[in-house]
Amino acid sequence: MTQKTEVLITNRRRRAVAALCTLVIYVGSSFLLFNDVWRAPGKTWIGDAGDPKLQMWFLGWTPASLVRWQNPLFTDYIQYPTGVNMMWNVSTPLPAVLVWPVSQALGLIIAYNLLITLAPALSGWCMYLAAARYTWHFLPAFGAGLLYGFSPFMMAQSIGHIHMALAVFPPLLLLLCDEIFVRQRWPPWLAGLLLGVAGAGQLLTSEEVLASTAVAALMGVGVAVIVFRRQVLRQPRYSFVAILVAAVSSLALAAYPLAFQFLGPLRVGGSLQPPDIYASDLLTFVVPSSIMHFAPAAGVEVTGRFSASTEELSGYLGLPLILLLIATLLAYRRSRLVLWAAGFTLLIGVLSLGPVWHLAGHPFRHTPPWSWLWHLPVIENILPARLAPFIYIGAGLLLATGFDQALRSGHRSRVIVATAAVTVALAALFPSLPRPSTPDSIPTFFQPGGQASRIPVGSVVLITPFSNAASSTAMFWQARNGYRFKLAEGEGYVPGPSLDPPPSRLQHILVGLDHSQDVVTDEGQSQALSELRQWHVRTVIIGPSPGDVKIRAFFTELLGQPPDESGGVAVWWHPLAVKSPP
Repeated sequence: MTQKTEVLITNRRRRAVAALCTLVIYVGSSFLLFNDVWRAPGKTWIGDAGDPKLQMWFLGWTPASLVRWQNPLFTDYIQYPTGVNMMWNVSTPLPAVLVWPVSQALGLIIAYNLLITLAPALSGWCMYLAAARYTWHFLPAFGAGLLYGFSPFMMAQSIGHIHMALAVFPPLLLLLCDEIFVRQRWPPWLAGLLLGVAGAGQLLTSEEVLASTAVAALMGVGVAVIVFRRQVLRQPRYSFVAILVAAVSSLALAAYPLAFQFLGPLRVGGSLQPPDIYASDLLTFVVPSSIMHFAPAAGVEVTGRFSASTEELSGYLGLPLILLLIATLLAYRRSRLVLWAAGFTLLIGVLSLGPVWHLAGHPFRHTPPWSWLWHLPVIENILPARLAPFIYIGAGLLLATGFDQALRSGHRSRVIVATAAVTVALAALFPSLPRPSTPDSIPTFFQPGGQASRIPVGSVVLITPFSNAASSTAMFWQARNGYRFKLAEGEGYVPGPSLDPPPSRLQHILVGLDHSQDVVTDEGQSQALSELRQWHVRTVIIGPSPGDVKIRAFFTELLGQPPDESGGVAVWWHPLAVKSPP
């Protein structure tokens, strides 16, 4: 064995050990970040009281459908009898399968908490692996991974969007594209196969992240063509073979899910969310929101006026980091990698502002010239604010490159200044503690040993609070009860003028009563009773909600008798047998 070979093996071992240590540190940091929840992981979940319930329903549905030999990509367990095409919803089938043993043995809440906790660590680790290709020292790559994995984007999305927080694919794509188009040291079939498998895996985790990554990749290639010019492709044949293998392997793995989505039942068309609302504000990058630890009251007040919700306030960089990135660009502007990272970060930042720019929540009168992008078939369903992770990829590479150059210089003063500057920039992005969490408050009726076991298996149940685009509580109770019954309601995209189920008369009445609105009429009662019969409802359950007293009175009159009181809910066991339609 030559000395050169020994050095190469030693370097590989050191990199492997560094990568393993980085993963351990990131995972440990993530558990510390969410330690309040892990003190009672089965009784409290990470995030708010809204979207996590829906996410847990999806995590449980895929295993439940597979056990019953049902198609996990379609369900009539919500919005019965028409059902929902799961490929048009955030069903996360791959993560659901990966945490199946946990959800089966310990429950959906612990499985959800585990995924949310591991998401920053795994995403940051993948960014570390990508950044390590461009640095000689450990600390710069470690800082890049820390910036990406524990960024304001990840902290915001962890409040309720697990499909966005599991963002391991974007940095993996950067790593694999670097291999396919630049380094070309692996066998081309291996690089292509890994890219194809990663793409198919992302499709089954979050199609939105896959689409936004594809758009960001095109932007990155465009910047690379300008910056690197002829250095982008070293061996076109290698790249062609790798891309061909990637296309074939990804198509083989994703053909059925894509065919079911675009050729199967209940296909959805049009824009799923308004992109002009869920976009970064011009002040997003410099004004901290409530999810940040160092956020003065004045800053929180300003961000509270932004058009996007708290979960979408995810593009904050902070003045220390912005100044450091500018200083890095000025100091190392001759580096093509620095120029690429700076150009890519700036371009993605501008695109994240969306088709309508906002300043402190106020829209501009004139739209930017590229607003037409959000009318294209795929891009119309990408929320501009959710391009933020690519800002942190570019910023992470820029930060790592400059820091690495400072460390390699060997000048003690430069190393000290660079280390201090990076530390301050990253510290300014420290999230607020404790992280948002919600205690489990499921009625004992749906808990093990509760009277929900009396509900006939596979029968249709109506539950309030009514589950629609504003609430998935009924779905959460259904999931916690092992999907024993079906719901004539549910939160999910379906074909139609509004992408939500057309509101039934019952939905109109029940949601109105929960909002203290007087919406009950004789005609409405007659239609509501007909809808119960049309849906073949076998059980009506009234759970705790703002209008539960009025809703109980409504059903008592509608069905002709009072309910049974059981486990914190009101129940009519055979509503259609009680009163015939008029």
